Amino acid sequence: MRQDIEEIKKILEGIPEHFHILESKTDWNIHNDYIKLIEKFSSQEYNEKELINKSKKLFLDTTPSDIKIELLVKLGCFGTVESYRILERFYNNCDKEFKTWSALALQKSYILLESHLTDSNSGFISTGLGGKDACLRFFFVIFSRTCKSFSIPERKLIGIEFEVISKKLNSKVESIDFQEDYSCLTILIPMDVPPDTFIMAGINKCNELGEFIVPHYFVTNVDIPSKKEIIEIINEMRKDIK
Repeated sequence: MRQDIEEIKKILEGIPEHFHILESKTDWNIHNDYIKLIEKFSSQEYNEKELINKSKKLFLDTTPSDIKIELLVKLGCFGTVESYRILERFYNNCDKEFKTWSALALQKSYILLESHLTDSNSGFISTGLGGKDACLRFFFVIFSRTCKSFSIPERKLIGIEFEVISKKLNSKVESIDFQEDYSCLTILIPMDVPPDTFIMAGINKCNELGEFIVPHYFVTNVDIPSKKEIIEIINEMRKDIK
């Protein structure tokens, strides 16, 4: 038992937060299916030892995908060192098809391990765009008042001001992509900072020197829309502004 506790401590070391963010980007449809399978299997009884033995099938190319997914979900429901290590090994070597499934199972197993060690309940937050450390990843679209491309000086100002805001709010600007009459920003924002607070602080600061950004925006943390979808979103927003 003492050895198990030490193993759990090694796994949990360095991540003390009560809530944990799944860092990898996840397919939201898979996330929903994962939750449904947990609910389905929760009413079934199965032996952990037998499940550990069956987990060998995870590493066989001949095992059907649905069987691998079932094993991943069930293993994730056990907060033991052995089940965690199996999930960890599979996650590090699995095909793209199973990456989201194994990431969700691994995170759930982690949370259960932490609960066993600390005798407290924990949870994890997962979004389509993932996150990092104590931040969630958001995708923003801002657009120009003139319906034309942002000028070179305006682009530089956007980059500078949003970097300043990110430092003040303990956030991180991952990317700024300028397109025809809009710009896409990918930002890591702490959970205690509302996305609106961040983006409007940046827009307002830029607009102090010319009001060249529309004070409305699009934001998501589920999935990055296509260029066609972004243009449709902007067109609809411009209608509401007029």
